[in-house]
Amino acid sequence: MIYLMRHGKAVSLSDFGDQGRWLTSEGREDVRNVASLLAKKNVKIDSVVSSPLVRAVQSAEIMASTLKYPGTLKICGDVVPEGDVEMAKLMIQKRGPNVLVLSHESFVSRFVEDLTGKENYFATAELRCLDAKSVKWVLKP
Repeated sequence: MIYLMRHGKAVSLSDFGDQGRWLTSEGREDVRNVASLLAKKNVKIDSVVSSPLVRAVQSAEIMASTLKYPGTLKICGDVVPEGDVEMAKLMIQKRGPNVLVLSHESFVSRFVEDLTGKENYFATAELRCLDAKSVKWVLKP
């Protein structure tokens, strides 16, 4: 399974540009809430992959900590907002059967659209469980 998640709510464009945006306190809390909901499902995560942008890395760290993930985060440039979905799929397949991916709009929506053929939109801190052909379930803060 792929657990595809958009980062939590972040500050507006900062002096550091889009790459330097960090999570707000509300964004951190929303990510913790989703992590707690995922933990209640007893999901075993084999790998955590994150975009290198600050808000995604912060979200990945919160998820990994709450889920007691023992490994290290894999930072991947293929899951940035304009990332290549096909390249990301290849990388994710190599990471194990249960991979948590932290990314951004428009990447997450394009990833699901490629899978299902339907347009969609992710709210901040929204997580979707995906198999090879469909969205199985959704968690929101």
